[in-house]
Amino acid sequence: MDKKQIIKKTVSLFLIMQSFMSCRFFSKNDKIQCNNLFLVYMAGDNSLNKTVYADLEEMKQGLSTENDIILVLADRYASNHFEDEWNEARLFQVSYESGNVKLTELEDENIGVSKEWLDDNIDTGSEKTLSTFLQYAASHYDFKKVYLDLWNHGGGWKSGDLYTGITHSLSRNICSDEGSRNSLSLAELVSAINTSKIKHFEIILMDA
Repeated sequence: MDKKQIIKKTVSLFLIMQSFMSCRFFSKNDKIQCNNLFLVYMAGDNSLNKTVYADLEEMKQGLSTENDIILVLADRYASNHFEDEWNEARLFQVSYESGNVKLTELEDENIGVSKEWLDDNIDTGSEKTLSTFLQYAASHYDFKKVYLDLWNHGGGWKSGDLYTGITHSLSRNICSDEGSRNSLSLAELVSAINTSKIKHFEIILMDA
């Protein structure tokens, strides 16, 4: 092998090594680490539209530990009638860093939320929306304990769909969305949880 061939092979090997060094190999450690992950599913596309802001502020004030995170999917009216910062749906991470509460807006095309000024329309009364939200949490966070809060109006223990008025149904619905006129039945809630990658919740709260 002559000198030119040796130099050529050396350069080629160097470039290959550089390409491997520049690659990032993803693992479980790439997830955001936390002790407690609080998932809040805020179905506010109804008469609770204004209350979404107030409860977000309560969450921010209540968080005071750096190892805990609140992940919020908040839906509001699809209307510009209300002079607020945003309408429709937003995905937020609430964290506590260096003595301060930090609110970070996130985006995920599977859920249907982005950081763009044009507001996003989602159906919080859909099993698929809840399931996708739970799957997002499972794939982006590495937690020791996880909690789920379903925030909305609900039918209590009464039977019947919230919109159709069918009284013989055993749905016991929660999370009504006036935009889609849809809501989550108990069976849909169970299905959404089972299809997510989260195997155990410390608490599932019906905040209705």
